[in-house]
Amino acid sequence: MKKFLIVCAMIGFSFAQQFQSFNVSQSDATTSEKAVIVVDGSDNLHIFWIEDKKEVHYRNRVNQIWSDVQTIYQSDTSYCILAITAQSLDDSLMVFFNDQKGDFHFLINCVLYNGVLQSVDTLKTYSEKLYKLHSAKNSNEITLAYQTSWQDDNLVTHYDNIVYQYRSKAEWTIPYGSYYAGTDFFPIYDAGDTLWYFGVSSSEFLYSCYLAPGSTQWSEWVPILSGESGCHAPLAKIDCKYNPSSKKFNMVLMTEYSTCMDCFDNMILYTEGYDSNWTDCQHIDRYGDIFQGQGSYANAHIEVTSGGVPKIFYKLDYSDSFGNEKSIRRAERPPGSTSWTIEPVLLFTTNDFNLCATAIDSRDSVRLTYNLQYDVYLSSKDDPSQLSHGALTQSVKTFRLFPAYPNPFNPTTTIRYSISPALAMVQSTGARRGVKVQLKVYNILGQVVATLVNKAQRPGNYSVDFNGSHLPGGLYFYTLRAGTHKQSKKMILLK
Repeated sequence: MKKFLIVCAMIGFSFAQQFQSFNVSQSDATTSEKAVIVVDGSDNLHIFWIEDKKEVHYRNRVNQIWSDVQTIYQSDTSYCILAITAQSLDDSLMVFFNDQKGDFHFLINCVLYNGVLQSVDTLKTYSEKLYKLHSAKNSNEITLAYQTSWQDDNLVTHYDNIVYQYRSKAEWTIPYGSYYAGTDFFPIYDAGDTLWYFGVSSSEFLYSCYLAPGSTQWSEWVPILSGESGCHAPLAKIDCKYNPSSKKFNMVLMTEYSTCMDCFDNMILYTEGYDSNWTDCQHIDRYGDIFQGQGSYANAHIEVTSGGVPKIFYKLDYSDSFGNEKSIRRAERPPGSTSWTIEPVLLFTTNDFNLCATAIDSRDSVRLTYNLQYDVYLSSKDDPSQLSHGALTQSVKTFRLFPAYPNPFNPTTTIRYSISPALAMVQSTGARRGVKVQLKVYNILGQVVATLVNKAQRPGNYSVDFNGSHLPGGLYFYTLRAGTHKQSKKMILLK
């Protein structure tokens, strides 16, 4: 059995091609694994991701048409945006993330309407580091849950677990004790608009508390799962959805990664329940069941269909003497069954990938976002507009605009970009004749100050020198247009 599974993974067995993928970001930078996807009431897709831990990017697909990539926020500090979450509320999109400037940490909110940025606001300011940001919503409120960390006089790190409501501006600090170390947490509403807060500890325990509608007083912490419930290992991550069919929460849990090759402690677990009545943890996937090698699970997410079927997605990175499997797996439990069907839906040839987020639309189609090396991808099973993941090599990415170097500069800098065969083939000119390319430089008033390229170019890598000796110092933008695609970046001329 083990050999069969590994051989299937190695040859790219057909079940691993059920999901197809589309390069959303087409980035030239090191993209963070933090990306979120929102499916609105019309099944339009909205994807937000963090670029270089410094910028927040956005792209949507409305009526099957992809927008250009937008930079909706840029921090003044490098490598400081670490967490992001998003929700739709009324007719707007709300994205929340952290930022830092000096010794202060901020909770930032961007509001978009019809794909256009409307406002950027600082919701909260802290002197402590802010991270691990999650969100939940009901019909009229978005609730955020996150942690702040601080050190006492003895340099011991402590954590405060914060719950903040966007519209009411109410804020609570969830009680912290020695039993709750805050390894992970998750806020969620049930059908009656009761707000639940689940938290896992660094031991084998899962706790919950709740806030009733109209109340400002949280319930007491209640342990709902422990090692005796089948966990048998420290918990690291949870994801949860409310199942309206069973009127229960469906939850996936992931145990911490162990470096012990023979321990098999790294597991994907499932439980379901409500209030204090929960099933024992069920082992969905772990190394000891099939594999005997070295590897890990990561980033487990769960979705529930309109018929009440739970679907779990997670990353597997495994290798032993028989081969390897680097994949995103799906575990699905058919209605009325207690057993799970497990199969890889995407196979990779590198371990430089991460499952970021999942979402489900009104047709019960699950959308995945994941990052692969430099880029964020969207993947699903039944989307004809997307590319086959099996063909996603470096050459398939349509075009890339690289950062100017040096930047800042005085007076010259070099701008590099690449055009792929995939982009040329979808243009009417075809790959041999190339694609129309324009590279222009703009000042902060939107005026063109230089046209560096304006001609058809074949697939390949290109570089252009820009000399700003005749221009005043300041901020400039350079924009690459290749066919119907466009991407812009910033550069600073020093004088």
